[in-house]
Amino acid sequence: MQLAQPLLTLVWSVLLLGEHLTPAAPLTAVAVLVCIAVTQRTRG
Repeated sequence: MQLAQPLLTLVWSVLLLGEHLTPAAPLTAVAVLVCIAVTQRTRG
């Protein structure tokens, strides 16, 4: 869960603070989540 904090931070900054994101920010956050999912599935 701790590795998902960057995405959660982006979501909350948009919802609560009205921040404007570049298209690269959400794409990068999704890439991080994909990496997390892959590593969690391959953990033994």
